[in-house]
Amino acid sequence: MLAKDIMKKDVFVLKRGDTVAYAIERLLEHNISGMPVVDEESILVGILTESDLVTKSKKMDIPNYFPSFYPLFDTKKYFDKVTNLDEKMKKIMDSKVEEVMTTEVFSVEEDVSMEEIVKLMADKGVHRIPVVAEGKVVGIITQKDIIKAYAKK
Repeated sequence: MLAKDIMKKDVFVLKRGDTVAYAIERLLEHNISGMPVVDEESILVGILTESDLVTKSKKMDIPNYFPSFYPLFDTKKYFDKVTNLDEKMKKIMDSKVEEVMTTEVFSVEEDVSMEEIVKLMADKGVHRIPVVAEGKVVGIITQKDIIKAYAKK
């Protein structure tokens, strides 16, 4: 089987200038965990995944709302962090996709074998691989697509 035989052809993509808020809405709306990112000419330039978003939010230093023990002398410091939470959340939601996306994207062309795709996924530790033609996204293959292909064999 080749990439063109197992790929999803209806691919939802993001533009690198889209906001993180918009990206999150699309991920939730389409019940997917990652999307290719393209430039103005629809050329693949990155990929945005739930992992990218979680990593970025961790860097925001979001405080723990329910500390099991917070000494009295640290209470002011704790509430200062909570007060800044709205500001930090707005900052992340207004960020551009290109600020949080993964830029090292592994892609394949339509005539690549499923075996090569599986090896690439395993070697690189990725869960989805965009399929491109002349640099433009024409499909995507996820681990679930691989499992479905195995079931058909």
